[in-house]
Amino acid sequence: MLCVKSHPSHPAYCIHSHNCFGMVYRQQNHAVLETSRTFAMADSLIVLSHCDQRYWQHFTPRVYQIDNPCHIDHAQSVRSPGNGHNILWLGRISKEKQPLEIVRIMKHVLRQVPDAVCTVVGSGDDDYVVALTAAAEEPNMAGHLRLAGFQTDVTSYYQQASVFLMTSSYEGFPLTLTESAAFGLPAVTYDLPWLEYYSLIQGWASVPQLDASAAADAIIRLLSDRSYWQQQSDLTYNSFLTYERQDFYTPWAALFQDLEEGACPDLPAPDPDEDQLLYQITRFHDQGMGNSSKEIKSLYARLQRTYAEKSEINAKLNRTYAEKSEINAKLQRTYAEKSEINAKLQRTYAEKAQRGAQIKKLSAQLEAAKKTQAHTEAQLRQAKRELGKTKNQLMAIQKQNSTIKRSISYRLGRILTWPIRKLRKLLGR
Repeated sequence: MLCVKSHPSHPAYCIHSHNCFGMVYRQQNHAVLETSRTFAMADSLIVLSHCDQRYWQHFTPRVYQIDNPCHIDHAQSVRSPGNGHNILWLGRISKEKQPLEIVRIMKHVLRQVPDAVCTVVGSGDDDYVVALTAAAEEPNMAGHLRLAGFQTDVTSYYQQASVFLMTSSYEGFPLTLTESAAFGLPAVTYDLPWLEYYSLIQGWASVPQLDASAAADAIIRLLSDRSYWQQQSDLTYNSFLTYERQDFYTPWAALFQDLEEGACPDLPAPDPDEDQLLYQITRFHDQGMGNSSKEIKSLYARLQRTYAEKSEINAKLNRTYAEKSEINAKLQRTYAEKSEINAKLQRTYAEKAQRGAQIKKLSAQLEAAKKTQAHTEAQLRQAKRELGKTKNQLMAIQKQNSTIKRSISYRLGRILTWPIRKLRKLLGR
């Protein structure tokens, strides 16, 4: 800012705040004091509600409240309650929008209007999208909660709805409310009393924050009573037409004229008591944040020590893991050696079994040979006995032959056969 303002052309530095002033108090830092000092140095500050204007004028007199216009093709005429029991929730799915409140509200609505359907149009935080998806799949919610995701053209969703639901915990100037009013949709919101919407548009219902039962009752009445819905829809649409016709150019022209003339907007003088109140709130909030910062620093130091101890423990664990890895490597080598020894033993057992089989085979062959030998020896003994008998017989025959040779008849026969024998020899030659 100071860099821009120090330029030789002396340009005006304007800040447009798109949220409510209370947001700075939610931050866990010195945003309250820093923001108030920054806004005070601006040449003009544009805010979206009279409440914000009232707050910031205690820090700078150059604060302007200017409504946002709504650029959407509206319904062109009043609506009739012929769109069924359809509820529309449209916006970014994030923490500040409190999208899970839809589920709580719908559980109450379905007890009285069992065919009610709530369509959620938008995308955002994955955790909330997953939670809504899981809720939409529950048996008692299936078909009654539909997630349409992000859409570039939302006109058809406004046209098909009967009630617009907003569950935000804070907003600055939610255009979805004025867009829904452009289609004659009565809105049910969690209370955000600083919004200009409540003074610009009629036909809405506002309930305390997180009061799901009260929000459901407001929706049930609109869905169940056609004449009441028509009354609220007409109020919503007609008030939107009045809002749409207002002159959005003139406030900006006045702001630029004030910048040229160095003037300030004509605002009621700030209340001194309010000044003191805001001064105390701002200062003590900042001091409280300073104390919190000290506590945070102390916690951070402790956290750093814890991280250091954790790092040391991790280093020890890493060394232990390294030793364990080395031991595991040794074990692996031992297991490998054991496996090799087992393999050798298996081969030895296999060889032993093979040799055992060979020994059994040889033993069987030996037994067979022994039996053959015994049989052969028995035959030999038999042959010897028979040979003895044959020898005895031969000896007897020889004796007889000797006796015959010595006999006269033998000799006579030899003499008589001599010529024949001699002739055979001669012929044989």
